Amino acid sequence: MTRFSFAALAVAVVAVLAAGRALGHSSYCEWRTHTAITAPSILEPSQSNNGVGVGEEVTFTCSECEDHDERVCYPGEIRTYPEDTVHYLWSDDSGRASGQSFPEGNTGRSVIWRAPSSPDTYNVTVTVYDEDNHPPGVGDDSDEDRHASRGMEVVRLDQVRVYYSCSVDYPYASTTQFKTRAVVWATQESQKAYCDIGFDESLTWYKTGDEGPRDDPEDLPPPTSGTFSGTTVEDDWPDNWPDLTIEWKLLKHQGSSPSGGHRKYSYAESGYLSNSWGENNRSYNTPGLHRLRATAKMNPGETWEQSVTSRDKEYALRICPMRDITTAGSSMREDYVEWISTYEEEPYEWGGEGYGGKDSNDQYVGGGPNYDGYGIDCSGLVSCGAERAGYNWDYPPPGGITWRVSTWALAGDYCSDPVPYGDFDEGDIIVKGGVHVVSCGDRKAEPYENDIFIIHASSSANKVIHEQSTITAWTDPPEEYALRRLEAH
Repeated sequence: MTRFSFAALAVAVVAVLAAGRALGHSSYCEWRTHTAITAPSILEPSQSNNGVGVGEEVTFTCSECEDHDERVCYPGEIRTYPEDTVHYLWSDDSGRASGQSFPEGNTGRSVIWRAPSSPDTYNVTVTVYDEDNHPPGVGDDSDEDRHASRGMEVVRLDQVRVYYSCSVDYPYASTTQFKTRAVVWATQESQKAYCDIGFDESLTWYKTGDEGPRDDPEDLPPPTSGTFSGTTVEDDWPDNWPDLTIEWKLLKHQGSSPSGGHRKYSYAESGYLSNSWGENNRSYNTPGLHRLRATAKMNPGETWEQSVTSRDKEYALRICPMRDITTAGSSMREDYVEWISTYEEEPYEWGGEGYGGKDSNDQYVGGGPNYDGYGIDCSGLVSCGAERAGYNWDYPPPGGITWRVSTWALAGDYCSDPVPYGDFDEGDIIVKGGVHVVSCGDRKAEPYENDIFIIHASSSANKVIHEQSTITAWTDPPEEYALRRLEAH
């Protein structure tokens, strides 16, 4: 297409007219000012909607441009020539082939543009031009190319992590309040962290999984001084970016069948919570092991939805409400029952002694330095509860004993004393050395003194359970378990 100058055209037209009149011609022709292509603008998407997810497809529409010529011959003859054919050619600066950027073609007033897979800002440009379809003799009279561009911010979701704050330590009561936050890392031109609910820096915040391994390279520190690994936490998700929602789910931690000698953990959904960046008043009424999972979704429900989920493994928020025990005969026994109740739903594994576990990278977590188990067993449950309640079994008598004891040790006189049937109460145990041990979580008053609720790590249930039972079911033949009371040292 040949470009032209309006100034040059005007000078030429004036010169021709002046010459014609000077020669006294009775008839002459002139071109009216050529109607230029209007400066194009991109009508769609709207100017504020310039944020998209990687790979998202967007429809772009350019303003409609017209071009035509008129030739006026005197006296009184006006001829209008056909409009030039206006063309639209689209491009971007991603360096990709047009078929990748514009999967349905890059010509026409409207096109589909596919955002690159790499987050950044990309300029989408439309070039508008005519076909130089002018009458003979005016071949150099054509429009200049006109351009319009739109900068598009392409966003990628990277990860979401859960943080929480609680004013008390384990064990939690059913009325304990938690503050939770979801922090989303997203990259556009650089990676930033976003959370629409601020962090009160007077509180202590914990990242999920603080009881798990500490050396995970993907672990990001809690929000001290308003920073995450040197990145400022932004309060607001940019308005021009695609909508972002945070979906919370309550999970139950459960074990699978042993694989290679160890169980692998899994999570079952047990509840649905509100969609938000977090809350200041979460509380949980059911004792036992709970976890929270947060999923960040961009463009939720749309074809181009993106989502990232907090890492489950041992990193989901561990919430273990206790059973509120107030009827045991001593505060230490009350503490003991409250502690073991926080392990409800923890998967069973023979030899287990803590929350522990083997994560999906085959790394061991929790327990002692040499512990490679997954969940907890019957004596491990009693040992953990007794240690946390302060029974202090880690001062070894002759023969050596530590806080982690067996059913044989629990049935012996160092760890426990016999207790009569009439005095048996919450926090006492029913034990048979080398076989099994259960703890009394609640004993009914007369006339139901034989009825009790027990807490134990059950191999048949494959987890720690709280269930109804009777004393005589364990003590009468052929079972012949012993009633014992834990002994503090």
